[in-house]
Amino acid sequence: MNVLLLTALWLSAITVVAQNKDARQRTEDIKYDIAHYLYGEGWGNTEEEAFNKAQADLVQKISTNITSRMDIKECEVNVNDQLESKTEVESVVHSYTTATLTNLQKIDLTQEKAKEKHVFVYIDKEEIQKMFNQKKEKVLDYVKTARNAERNCKMGTALKYYFWAWALLRTLQHPNDVCDDNGEKLATWLPEHINDVFEGLKTEVAK
Repeated sequence: MNVLLLTALWLSAITVVAQNKDARQRTEDIKYDIAHYLYGEGWGNTEEEAFNKAQADLVQKISTNITSRMDIKECEVNVNDQLESKTEVESVVHSYTTATLTNLQKIDLTQEKAKEKHVFVYIDKEEIQKMFNQKKEKVLDYVKTARNAERNCKMGTALKYYFWAWALLRTLQHPNDVCDDNGEKLATWLPEHINDVFEGLKTEVAK
């Protein structure tokens, strides 16, 4: 009985070692296959913590080519009948969250008796392209909705959707390549048209 138990434990250990070796080999293959995959790694006290860090690492890699921009606005405000200069600095960072990732694959690389959990995640670049394509379609939908609202003189609704389209457009990989059904390059047309809409509005205080 003891011999059978030891044999079973020994075979089980061999299986675990083989699985760990296969997992490590799989991750190395993915790391070198940069044409098809992006990956992230994370370590933590729990598997959940390691998984979350791995996802964050992957998201950072996806966002690498997405630019960040800083807007500085200066204005004067009336405070107790005195004009004061006010500077607003707004940082606009285009990034992605783990919630936007689909078909994410996970490999547990935690070594036996290791104190920390080690998780490896990866995603096929085709899935990322699908995500960008869906965002592009959403941008075009916003522009169509805004144009319909503008034709019906619903300028508040039109401006809202134009702004949404512009904000989402700037999170795409190649925003300058996106054109609408009229052939307008939206990266240029949207901000210009938003300004045109504002210039055509007349506001007054009712009471």
